[in-house]
Amino acid sequence: MKGKTSHEQVRESFSREDFKLGPHKAMQFAVDAMDREVLLVSEIPEETVRRMLLEPAHSVQEAVDGIRKNWKSEGRPEPIRVAILPYGNATVPVVGDSRDLRPATALHPEG
Repeated sequence: MKGKTSHEQVRESFSREDFKLGPHKAMQFAVDAMDREVLLVSEIPEETVRRMLLEPAHSVQEAVDGIRKNWKSEGRPEPIRVAILPYGNATVPVVGDSRDLRPATALHPEG
């Protein structure tokens, strides 16, 4: 946000620049992935996804099937728990009873 005076300027400059994964995001990925299996369904090249220490998948179904296969091969009981975050880090997951939450407006890159 250096040199920016408004949120609009930040968003505009971000859309013009190449995305760079900052150290804070890499740290959060590492913390989350230490005790979870994390697969990424994305158009990002597989080799890049692997360099990010994530497992690439071509579809959500492929990801879920792969997790289920690994889960069973490790002798873990069903059912498995899967979280699908369609907007990645713009998603705020909530564990618990969602009836306790008020509706919110989500912000998405496309609108």
